[in-house]
Amino acid sequence: MGRNPVQKRLIIEGLRGVVESMLGSKAFSWRLFLYAIGILLATSWLPDGTTACIKLLWKLIRVPCGVGGENFCGTVNIMWSEQKADLLKFLVSAAFLLWVFVTINRKIARQNIEVDKQPSEQAQNLVVFLSDMPKKDIAEVFQSPEQIKVGRKNWEMPYLAIEYHQKLRRLFVITSSDLKKGTETIQGTAHLFPDFKEFVKRAFPDREIDVVELSPGGVDFEDVKEVFNVIEDFYKRPEIKPREVLVDITGGKKTNSIAGGIATLAMGRRFQYIGTNDKQVNAYDVGYFPGEHEQ
Repeated sequence: MGRNPVQKRLIIEGLRGVVESMLGSKAFSWRLFLYAIGILLATSWLPDGTTACIKLLWKLIRVPCGVGGENFCGTVNIMWSEQKADLLKFLVSAAFLLWVFVTINRKIARQNIEVDKQPSEQAQNLVVFLSDMPKKDIAEVFQSPEQIKVGRKNWEMPYLAIEYHQKLRRLFVITSSDLKKGTETIQGTAHLFPDFKEFVKRAFPDREIDVVELSPGGVDFEDVKEVFNVIEDFYKRPEIKPREVLVDITGGKKTNSIAGGIATLAMGRRFQYIGTNDKQVNAYDVGYFPGEHEQ
């Protein structure tokens, strides 16, 4: 029974991910794929070929010592006739691996970390960081959600992100926890999550968006490792497909933005950033990409 187009697409994406993981590059190409196949074959042939080569060398070492009454040419001819296939495997695999090594040094090693920036695709799953916002501003946008665009209010960026992604179904919100600095307690944004959820409901009444707090109680936005772990655990969920998720790093603080960017360096992950001046919604894919001569 043939597979339907959706199944075929999933299989292709899965195979592409496996190959890209093997190649260690986000730039899939047939050349790199053939390199990978050749390396696998060469490494599978190498053990048998190496064993045959060692046997030949051992016999040749014995010839000058007069052991067994054999001569150099005779020994080579005998070993070649007995283990020609294994010796050929050694020569071919060794030559190919040497060629790959030289090629890597000359070409592939020239790859640098590059940033692929382009307008965000429509996403169904979006992760955002919740910034603080005064209660008076919250009350104002409750009455008129469009006022979020007036006066650079802190929730403008997640609003623009939701407005942009018309296919959005689930919005995962990372909130910040309270911080203690000496005797002073600096309030985070975890307590604002119910207000933000209500704001999304009022701002987009015709859209069924499931707003979920990804970090109940909040996390320390200044702790890069803690924020990174929250996002990493999110990607490990069985229902989450990396290519179907965008992590918006616009909100919060610079440290949580750094953690969000780092967490999306893995294969297939991307982050989103909304320009503070032009309000453009762009997705960024950061990884190793080939230079112009390596395509």
